Amino acid sequence: MKYTDTRHFGLIPYVEIETDTCTVVIKGKNKKKIKSAEEVMFFSCTGKGITHVKVLNQTKGMMTSKPPLEPLFFENETYQITVVSKNETSLFVNHDSKAVEQSFQSVGFPYILTGNISFQNEVGYSTFHVYSEREKELSFTLEIFPSKMSYKTDYVHMVDEVNGYIHDLAYDMLRKTYIEAKSVWSKQATWTEFYHVLSHYMKPFLHSVRQIENQPFQSVKVEHELMRGDQIKKQDSRAISFVRTHPTYLASSSRGIKINRNIKVVPTKAIGTRHVSTYDNLENQSVKWMMTQLYHKLTALIDKLIEDRYVKKEAVSALETNHAELKRLLNNAFWQRVKTLQASILPSTLRTAPRYREASRYFMFLTRGLALNGEFYHLSLKDIATLYEYWTYVSLLKKLQTYGKRIEQNIMTTTEQGLNVRMQPSYHRFRVGKAEVTLWYQKAYHHTHTVIQKPDLLLEVKQGEKKSVYLFDAKYRIKPNHDTPSPREEDINTMHRYRDAIVEENGIKPVQTAIVLFPGKAEGYKQHHFYKSIECVGVGALPFLPGEEGLVEEFIEAICTVEPHFFSAE
Repeated sequence: MKYTDTRHFGLIPYVEIETDTCTVVIKGKNKKKIKSAEEVMFFSCTGKGITHVKVLNQTKGMMTSKPPLEPLFFENETYQITVVSKNETSLFVNHDSKAVEQSFQSVGFPYILTGNISFQNEVGYSTFHVYSEREKELSFTLEIFPSKMSYKTDYVHMVDEVNGYIHDLAYDMLRKTYIEAKSVWSKQATWTEFYHVLSHYMKPFLHSVRQIENQPFQSVKVEHELMRGDQIKKQDSRAISFVRTHPTYLASSSRGIKINRNIKVVPTKAIGTRHVSTYDNLENQSVKWMMTQLYHKLTALIDKLIEDRYVKKEAVSALETNHAELKRLLNNAFWQRVKTLQASILPSTLRTAPRYREASRYFMFLTRGLALNGEFYHLSLKDIATLYEYWTYVSLLKKLQTYGKRIEQNIMTTTEQGLNVRMQPSYHRFRVGKAEVTLWYQKAYHHTHTVIQKPDLLLEVKQGEKKSVYLFDAKYRIKPNHDTPSPREEDINTMHRYRDAIVEENGIKPVQTAIVLFPGKAEGYKQHHFYKSIECVGVGALPFLPGEEGLVEEFIEAICTVEPHFFSAE
């Protein structure tokens, strides 16, 4: 089967897959400028009778099947995927995105499919399934990389920082409200979620275990043993049964037990009971079971994360430290003498004794996920434009925390179902000196002369009747073909519109400055006209990425240190 020569369109083969029943060719642009690949691309292919798999190595200019593979697929770029059946049977492609599925069309014959695929702001893994009339023929997974930032340093950092802030906020609320019963079993919790849970609750759990080890719950158990007859004070059913089945241990005695008219006997030996203090009880067995469960969970998690190239080494190191501490405790002589339960049977003592109650409570948090509801956890952080907005919001919040104390927020509230996360619209209010500083996310302004205005981020500094407002709009796009990356001019014009259109009820325009935040580099940017225009006209742009936060930090510092004192002076 011949393919249309697409080289005159600037397309070259990126991936070639051939099986006994079909072939797949993925083509993309022939890029003249090839950046040095810092990341490694994940690619997998499964199916029946795979005979040929080749992936383009752009640096060497050749197709290869040997790892490591260079990144080939990026968000907001178009790729052509052609699927051909060798048996001339009808084919169709299955994908999580309906838009991607619908882009595949037959070319002349139902056994030839072609689709032009564009991953709009989507990064991460994307899996395609090829089906014939009878069965699945092939599955292949591509890894989509961000085009305006580093996957390894920027994207992963953003996901971790957003998740971390939300979980920190959740734990802060857990300390202030009694909603422990609202946790739910989290069989599918991500390792990131468990890592944040671990960082909050493993240390107090281990502390409770050490306290239990120093002052363990002691119980009394009854032991049966063979002893002299005169030592037996009280007979139970087991002692009586032993005497009946062992007559050789009976001796005649005038003060014995009468067994017939003329004979009285006493046991010379019998099974008696004695009470012994022990730590091998249900309470301590339950705590050992908890430690064993956490130990096995950490073992599996560490094995999984070691193979993940995007996981930070310090995260794995923290897990290994806790894993080693659990192993050390389990090997202690005290816990070695305690049996391990085969299943969870938590006695009532764990709910009453302080040390055991705390250990049980922390164990519950370590093995259960928080019931976090709301649209935040229904959105995929694969949408990098949305992720950039969230990260910008969270990053500004963390910077404001260094200058003041948070006094109010509505991003997370308690409901009957647990904790509810609401990203939009939401706000955080801080006390900075005598001023109140509030950061809003997607606050709507209805009192305008034209239409409702809803900027991404609005920073409001208020003291008494005096108020200043600063706007930030996170735009995950940059001006192409430019020496110094900068935002698009239409985004700057939007800032002018916001500043002029937002009007208070008293007719005052409160916006002092409106700034576009974009994924660019800070080095040399102070010479850019969009940086200088902030001071000149109050509208401009600042680069904002993990590791490129210096200029934004300077701006926030000026607001939090100069503005409140300016109000006080007035």
